[in-house]
Amino acid sequence: MSDEMEFFAPRPNLEEVVKRGDYRESLMAMRDFVAHELEGNRCKTCHMTQMRTGELSALVLRLQKLIEDIVKIPENEEEVDEFDRLIAREPDWASAPPDFPPPPNSR
Repeated sequence: MSDEMEFFAPRPNLEEVVKRGDYRESLMAMRDFVAHELEGNRCKTCHMTQMRTGELSALVLRLQKLIEDIVKIPENEEEVDEFDRLIAREPDWASAPPDFPPPPNSR
């Protein structure tokens, strides 16, 4: 495999990533694959795309949607610090009993 082909090879393998079942990682692999397809279909001389307009538009729109979906997902959902865990367990103030005193310094 030439250095150029190695540079454009999508990493990690899309099929392997999707089989692992991690949604965020799968979206990122699909993003990399679409970007690879967009870059890989350029003329080596003039660097213009060799794709039809409809194909190019579809891939660009798909890439945009993948990027939006990736941004919406937190990088590591498991990493929640202890303070966030405690706050999540506390009831909302609106759900507190009416005779419950307000917290100090709340005024």
